[in-house]
Amino acid sequence: MGADESLRKQSEEQLVNGSRTNPNELFQILTSLMKNSPEKDVRAFCAVFLRKQLSAYSESSFESQLSNLSPEVLAAIKSTLFAALESETDALIRHQLCDAIGEIGGSLYEQDNKWPELITQIFALLQHQNPIFQDAALR
Repeated sequence: MGADESLRKQSEEQLVNGSRTNPNELFQILTSLMKNSPEKDVRAFCAVFLRKQLSAYSESSFESQLSNLSPEVLAAIKSTLFAALESETDALIRHQLCDAIGEIGGSLYEQDNKWPELITQIFALLQHQNPIFQDAALR
């Protein structure tokens, strides 16, 4: 394992620990970075990390932190995921955002449909004039 790989692994461990000790603050920061960072790698990492940490379908090494979020932070994450998808110019990151929306949405559906507006938002993308958004809706 190279120095970069070791540093990445150590950083991810610190983020996982942060998601357990102060999930609201950490996920607010990650959500903001996912939408606003000028760095593609940062936006991509945030989308993937959010999916892994908030999805009930992630690898067994991840434990969903959805139930630890305040309703306000969860609402902000849901709206920012779609806002980031609509403003993202990189196709790979759009696909990662779609994966996050799908897995988090499925996880919330299993928790008494805590994202009832999800289907409406997906249909709005499907009916959009831009084929990029139509593709996103079908992912």
